[in-house]
Amino acid sequence: MKSLQIRLAEEVHEAVKAIALSRNTSIADVIRESLEIYVIGYNYASEGKRLIWEDPSNGERAELLIPGFTRQSVRQRHLTA
Repeated sequence: MKSLQIRLAEEVHEAVKAIALSRNTSIADVIRESLEIYVIGYNYASEGKRLIWEDPSNGERAELLIPGFTRQSVRQRHLTA
């Protein structure tokens, strides 16, 4: 396992800390899980797939667009590579 030192904006740190406290886990665990989710999302977007959040109670859907790897930006990177 590799270690990494990062700097976070104060508001991001407070948000991550609140999540960690609500889940009774560490800040490092929240960040580690977040990065794993980012990798999964990037891989889906690289394949041209859409990331959708769905409310199971009413079927309402919203597309998850994450700066840095939305479908358009991934395609643009592949075209310029």
